[in-house]
Amino acid sequence: MVGLGLKGFELTCVDSMVDRFLTRNYPPNNGHNQLIVAHRNASVRDLKMELTNIEGILQMEKNDGEVLQARKRDNGHWWEAPIKELNFFQLQQLKEAMESIKKKVEREAQNQKMVTSNAFPFLTFGSALAPISFASFK
Repeated sequence: MVGLGLKGFELTCVDSMVDRFLTRNYPPNNGHNQLIVAHRNASVRDLKMELTNIEGILQMEKNDGEVLQARKRDNGHWWEAPIKELNFFQLQQLKEAMESIKKKVEREAQNQKMVTSNAFPFLTFGSALAPISFASFK
């Protein structure tokens, strides 16, 4: 079986390949591998820093949510309390909210007025579509 031999193929090369892929031993470091490792380490470091920043932001948002929930529990529905029981800050907030609602209502009323005035632009009192007066039939 001369044709089946491993001519020109060193056994040490096969051993190093087997070691590399089966035992996860990495080849000896040279300039190229060091560059790859350095790039990988830099990428990992950047990703860890980004993760840390995102975790910090998430924690801040959780804390803000807890503060809002606590404030909501403590104050309850303060705007439903009698006016005489509200403090100055709550009265200011109530005033601003009521002014905002007033502006929204006025804006909606103006929009409705424009819609109804433009609904039938060609309909006039002398139009054939005007309601018939029964007083003329008496």
